[in-house]
Amino acid sequence: MIQKFSLDNISWICGGDFNEFLWEYEKSGGAEVRYNRPQYLEDFMSNVKVMDLDFNGPKFTWKGTINGQLVKAWLNRGLINRH
Repeated sequence: MIQKFSLDNISWICGGDFNEFLWEYEKSGGAEVRYNRPQYLEDFMSNVKVMDLDFNGPKFTWKGTINGQLVKAWLNRGLINRH
């Protein structure tokens, strides 16, 4: 995917549920956030040089129950390249 999204000569935007949060404050409930966890989304964003467009709305975009605990997270985002 990194090769497909690394095109320098065109502008693009990608939005949706990336199923991963970036920062600890983007998650509430469930298992403790570990600082040594894989940072797949952050690594992808860095490799293809994209910016998060931020979000104006509810603090969390997803909620569900995992192992009997309510978990909320901000998983939806919009990304744009820096072309």
